[in-house]
Amino acid sequence: MKAAPPPQRGGAPAPETPGVPPSAQADRPGGRAAGPAPEIAAGHPGTRRPAAGERLVIGILLPLSGDDGELGRAMLNGAMMAVFDHAAPDFTYKPYDTGGTPAGAAAAAERALGEGARLLLGPLFSDSVSAVAPLAARAGVNVIAFTNDRAAAGRHVFVLGHRPEPQIRAVVAYAGSRGVRSVAALIPTGRFGAQAAVAADSAAWEAGIRLHEIVPYGEDVPSIDRAVRRLARYDLRKEKLEEYRAGLRAREDAESRAILEALKNRDTMGDVGFDAILVPSGSSPVYAIAARLPYYDIPSDRVRALGISTWNRLELRYEPALQGAWYASPETELASLFKRRFAGAFGKPPGPLAALAYDAAAVAALLGRRAEGVDFSAAALVDARGFEGASGLFRFRPDGLSERSYAIMEVGADGVKLVSAASREFGAPVTN
Repeated sequence: MKAAPPPQRGGAPAPETPGVPPSAQADRPGGRAAGPAPEIAAGHPGTRRPAAGERLVIGILLPLSGDDGELGRAMLNGAMMAVFDHAAPDFTYKPYDTGGTPAGAAAAAERALGEGARLLLGPLFSDSVSAVAPLAARAGVNVIAFTNDRAAAGRHVFVLGHRPEPQIRAVVAYAGSRGVRSVAALIPTGRFGAQAAVAADSAAWEAGIRLHEIVPYGEDVPSIDRAVRRLARYDLRKEKLEEYRAGLRAREDAESRAILEALKNRDTMGDVGFDAILVPSGSSPVYAIAARLPYYDIPSDRVRALGISTWNRLELRYEPALQGAWYASPETELASLFKRRFAGAFGKPPGPLAALAYDAAAVAALLGRRAEGVDFSAAALVDARGFEGASGLFRFRPDGLSERSYAIMEVGADGVKLVSAASREFGAPVTN
């Protein structure tokens, strides 16, 4: 796909195209209350008419009501942008409200399949994908799901979300290329954390970096506190300093007293044993961890923090411990273009997942406009060249997982800057 404009296999970004006109904003985020979702016909209203005959139906399964309704409506607007940009006039993209639950997703999928959907985009959550997968498989219809849970991938299901594994591989590889030789990791508990831990181990091995330790933490602040304290070996290093001070006091000479004076503001002694710390988390955990790194004597001038694309949503420049941190991010130029177009069309930022919906809808449009005919098969989705979309270069693998190319960003006092651009083409397929 090309940029936030047209989808394409590989290739460079296309010129910017206009956003969705206000008249086409049928379901703006934060707009009217959720109700029956409107059908979205391809083409700008009033400029292109649907072709006669049978229409190709693409079902979009999103939480358009409930706690995640605003997120789902923003994603629907992202998909609408792709429809107006690229879809052929004989396409109908029909939204179906999942309500954010597995039962709602299954009911939405049944309605979509019953109305002839040839491809399903969504749902968002992994448990909802699990509910939809057997229905799609029975109908012989493929699913491009928005989750990032690798466990959701499989027969007829292709996972489009930003998985932790390729991001961790990218940022750890970059760290290794810049001299990092030992990395520790603070990993959240749960399925995501388990996947991140495996990814950290394999990424360190691939980069020739020693994996110092992986420490899990729970959702509560005390658990984060304990995890950082353990990783810092704070108690052992504090005890070591007290023993050293006791030895200096016993000497009672001028040199020892001078050393004691120099150590009076120190809390610990000795190195932490690693020169980078991987924190594949977002929002509150990152802030809580950053605040505790200096508290437990993990020096930011010698230990580089590493993160993933969830850090894009944070104001990292205000965290002293994160100055100089590196994190993986989708291709920045294309992402910025999409954000500008979305904000221009809908009057607010797109949120974290609207670009995924754009990419999925645009892939469907691309596969529906092939010279040899419409093809939503697994063979058509799996293409080694990949697609370039609103969130960068990606491709699907035969096992249903997706690969992405990531840029590396560096945190500074004035914000973040690009230090390593995302690749514009794929190499050999990876296996994790």
